[in-house]
Amino acid sequence: RPFYTHHNSLNMDMVLRIETELYLKRLIVGGMDRVYEVGRIFRNEGMDPKHNPEFTSIELYQAFTDFHGMMDLVEELYKRLAQKICGSMVIPYQGKQIDMGHWERLTMIEAVKKYSGVDFNDWQTDEDAIAAAKEHHVELPEVPTKGAILAEFFDAFVEDKLIQPTFIYDYPVEISPLAKRKPDDPAFTERFEYFIDCTEYGNAFSELNDPIDQKGRFERQVAERKAIEPDCKAQVDYDYVNALEYGLPPTGGLGIGIDRCVMMLTNSDSIREVILFPTMKPTDVPAKAKASAARQQRKFQPEFHYLCAKLLKLLGLGALTGSRLSLRLLYSVCGNLSRCAFKLLLNSDLIIHRCPSFPSPEPPQAIFRRSVKAHAPWK
Repeated sequence: RPFYTHHNSLNMDMVLRIETELYLKRLIVGGMDRVYEVGRIFRNEGMDPKHNPEFTSIELYQAFTDFHGMMDLVEELYKRLAQKICGSMVIPYQGKQIDMGHWERLTMIEAVKKYSGVDFNDWQTDEDAIAAAKEHHVELPEVPTKGAILAEFFDAFVEDKLIQPTFIYDYPVEISPLAKRKPDDPAFTERFEYFIDCTEYGNAFSELNDPIDQKGRFERQVAERKAIEPDCKAQVDYDYVNALEYGLPPTGGLGIGIDRCVMMLTNSDSIREVILFPTMKPTDVPAKAKASAARQQRKFQPEFHYLCAKLLKLLGLGALTGSRLSLRLLYSVCGNLSRCAFKLLLNSDLIIHRCPSFPSPEPPQAIFRRSVKAHAPWK
């Protein structure tokens, strides 16, 4: 998801860039053999110790090479960085010893088979893949094809096992819209990502330079997104397709997250430690808003405690009524109920009919739902 802004002089709605890729490849089309950019990228997505909506990346593109050339470049780059900055090929990171002198190389199919025991080659149809995902409790993607489900297996079983530097290559075409297909297996692409300490540090591929294939993938991707999210603003970049029609030579491309690389080399556990002035959650919430939230919490607290007492008695735990432990226990019980069972409990006669002296005109189910959310920090 991008960040939206407005260009006042041209009176145009615009978005902050989420990558530098397509414009750099236009330069390769224009005759430059090697291009790169170290730039700021903006993605309006989640925040955690390894993700920040604003981050720095380097993207580079080299004509007349492929993803194997990019693999060699990455390995040599990290070996030099480790030796130059840390003085050794083995560097400490968050209690682990990372050996930059040895890089394992596995296809995605090999990695999934190694760590989950599931063999992609046993799936003859998408239905076979869906059945395997359900059997192994793997989340199904929005468009459940064999390739997309293979990627979900990778996320579920493999990524958290990749401590030492590892290249994972040959990605399914469904999740690689800009990568060239493998000549001997068009269901997969000449793409790799490399992982260190269970984290992806970079992405590379042999660039797709077939304008017909690229146009088809773009249009299919946009159609699938709009089928899922009709109001989305996704659109096909026909200008880039037009550039490919002029001719993109065989090209290898690579993107590296600079911030994560610096995290590793400096043994930092959070991306915010290596970004100057990162965006943080505001602490100066207006006093009026704070007072309003406090009033709401006080308003429902007596009813919430009343419901806790009644529900605990129904569960045979009346002796704990009124204690702070009772709240924790109630959350634990409710948390272990299925969504369906919890809904039935809230809407059942148990709460309504067993609470004849309920001290509020509002239905107890509504109070309970809202109070659980309001008191979430007590969990």
